[in-house]
Amino acid sequence: MSGVTVEKVERGLVRLAEMRDQLEMIQLAYTAAMDQATAPVAKAVTAVKSKYEPEIAAVAKRMEELKGKIKEATIELGKTVDGEGVSSVYSRGRTGWDTAQLEFIAKSTPEVEEARKEGDPYASIKWK
Repeated sequence: MSGVTVEKVERGLVRLAEMRDQLEMIQLAYTAAMDQATAPVAKAVTAVKSKYEPEIAAVAKRMEELKGKIKEATIELGKTVDGEGVSSVYSRGRTGWDTAQLEFIAKSTPEVEEARKEGDPYASIKWK
């Protein structure tokens, strides 16, 4: 037995939450200090942003529109197309299975169950 208990994990989660609170306090102080340090140049930064951001947004929008058209054309061609420094990669549609239906079929057909593969368990952290 590894000595892992629910209580040990709960204590770890409490420490993790405390560390997150500490990090948030540091980040608030950092933001305030940065705001104070950059105040003298804030007007110049705003002027630069107002000059370039609309143009950047317009080009980015046109790029997204063109990417959509290229993707549609690539799907219609059914193959990858290579260009100068960029490619449009064709991928067949993914195959999916109805797990519930296969499990039902596996009850009467053991060979189906033999083909079943299950990955290792994993954990993730979710903040509330």
